[in-house]
Amino acid sequence: MSLMPQSSIAHKPTADLSNLVEGVSIIALFGATGAGKSSFANLASGRDDLTVGHSTRSCTQNVDQTVPFKVDGRPVVLIDCPGFDDSHSSDAEILKRIAAFLTFTYEKNINLTGIIYLHRITDNRFGGASGSNFRMFRKMCGTDACQNVLIVFGMWSYPPTEEQIAREADLINGEHAFKGILAEGAKTARHLEKTRDSAFSIIRRLIGHKPVPLELPRQIHGGMKLEETAAGRAVAGELGEQLRQQKKTIEQLKQDQKDAIADNDKKWQNEISQQEKRAEASSKALQNQIDSLKNNGQADLTKLFMDAQQKHLAEMLDMQLKFQERADKAEQRRDTERADHRAAMEKMQAEHAQGMKDLVMDMANQRSGCIIC
Repeated sequence: MSLMPQSSIAHKPTADLSNLVEGVSIIALFGATGAGKSSFANLASGRDDLTVGHSTRSCTQNVDQTVPFKVDGRPVVLIDCPGFDDSHSSDAEILKRIAAFLTFTYEKNINLTGIIYLHRITDNRFGGASGSNFRMFRKMCGTDACQNVLIVFGMWSYPPTEEQIAREADLINGEHAFKGILAEGAKTARHLEKTRDSAFSIIRRLIGHKPVPLELPRQIHGGMKLEETAAGRAVAGELGEQLRQQKKTIEQLKQDQKDAIADNDKKWQNEISQQEKRAEASSKALQNQIDSLKNNGQADLTKLFMDAQQKHLAEMLDMQLKFQERADKAEQRRDTERADHRAAMEKMQAEHAQGMKDLVMDMANQRSGCIIC
């Protein structure tokens, strides 16, 4: 079973397809880049289909899914969602991709059975990328779906250190972290060991839940543009603050440039000019991100999802063709090696046969009484 479309469809609400996934627990994985989402999905599914990073650089750039697998005889599919602190894509682009997926599935009356939010217990502070990521998630999730959310702390030492246990308590009870969502019905769990049993124990806590739609696709389906949704406003707000800070930097650089000109410091002028160019480029990129959130309604997001899936299928086909080409070349090399081996063996056998023939001839000559005087 795949939640991804296999062919192009009309970009409007379609027939109820929930019967196709009836009985299947669909669980989404959220969290910051490097939190272990893809690793968890591969571990649970028993496959290595999802690319795993080994740092805080993102490997998951699109919404992806595992093949169906069973937990206690019940089919499960995990949805791997990219983090907002992606090293390759902007926060606005990530939100659009996630919104496109959620909008598409919502149109089909396919809702999430559960949501796992993974957080590294090794993170010393809940701020920066981690805090921003969670704030975005909360806005996407809304209140009603909190009962289906499981905050999972991963990457523990074994056994857990006192520092990690204290940090967990701070994350659970601190106003700055998960206290709010836990008060609204979310629960916590530990992913202590990198084993399938550990992953299954977490999934078991969600597979019996009644599927609930997230706030983001409900708002989109209700007629909101992406920029008008709670998640859209949150992302735009974060980007807007970054843009304001960047503009302050540019103003300061302009003042520094005036000072450098007054001092006739050519080297300083050149350095400031380079910094100003980078700041201007960054400012323009931030404004483009904010603008990209505009005019994305239900039909636009559904089309975005379909286009992304067609591109993904094309990339997968290209990869498959390249893999087959490499396999064919490897087979050709093996055929050549086998032919060379056969030729070498035939040569050895011929030489051996000729040697035996010569030996027999020598022995026959000796028996005939040939004597050298």
